[in-house]
Amino acid sequence: MMIAARRRVEICARDLPGAPADPAEAVGKARELGFGGVHFPSVTAISARHETRELAEFAAFAADRQVSVSLGVGMINAYRLDRAAELLAAGSGDLLRGFGRTLASAAALGVHELTAVVGIEADRFDAAIPWPEQLRATGDLLARLAPALRDAGSRLLIKTHEEITTFEIVRLVESVGPDVLGVAFDPVNVVVRLEDPVAAARRVAPHVRAIHLDDAWLCRTSRGLARRMCPLGRGILDWPRLLPGDARLVLDFHRAELELPYFDQAWLAAQPDATCVELAALAANAAADRVPVSDLGVRLTAALDALPR
Repeated sequence: MMIAARRRVEICARDLPGAPADPAEAVGKARELGFGGVHFPSVTAISARHETRELAEFAAFAADRQVSVSLGVGMINAYRLDRAAELLAAGSGDLLRGFGRTLASAAALGVHELTAVVGIEADRFDAAIPWPEQLRATGDLLARLAPALRDAGSRLLIKTHEEITTFEIVRLVESVGPDVLGVAFDPVNVVVRLEDPVAAARRVAPHVRAIHLDDAWLCRTSRGLARRMCPLGRGILDWPRLLPGDARLVLDFHRAELELPYFDQAWLAAQPDATCVELAALAANAAADRVPVSDLGVRLTAALDALPR
């Protein structure tokens, strides 16, 4: 199954052969493989001190090689600010100042859309801080960041990561403002929250600015289902139905093998947006349990076949 032309697709820097730490080497390898861009985890992966001249020179270097640059900003969760170390460091301990400085540095690279995640799966099940409270407080924090985004003409893309549903992300976007928030849609993650990828794609469609490419098998287990990673184009994702024409595409190899133990009533109760219809769609695509494909070299080779030049 051919998904998209490789020149339309960015690749995460960590997924390039050898996971080069040098950003110039990452751009060179991406170009050699035929990818149209590189997604870096943060501004500091390019300039540790946010030096405007260094960033502008790197932007010119990448443009000369016809390789685009995109960025993440890590994790933004009001109750997990310890995980926002780079933003805090950029602002000498002040998150808002660090966020503003990061937006300015991204602009020096020509980047005005930055991807963030809200947490990890364990956060959803944290008995000390209920997940709805984490979402409420994080929504308040994002509202405080919104003026800096508007001033910079930028947008923060909330990724459909393993801990959060598309329902929850859409509520965040609509409450804070679609002019400053958008969605980085990662279909292999929504299944972990019992969402059918096609239905999830429809929910987030008005706000999607980036789509992350990977694939997975859905397997039956004694506790329900499990997500097992597999080569792109060989899993359950119906990619032709998941790709709008104008979103950035990012090849992003996932590592976590995650369970969907919906036979557990307490676990299921933590998925209040889950529906019988979407669970049935997932179960219909499930097969016997099998070993995941964890070798990144094998997965990159398969992706190169699925993403022709």
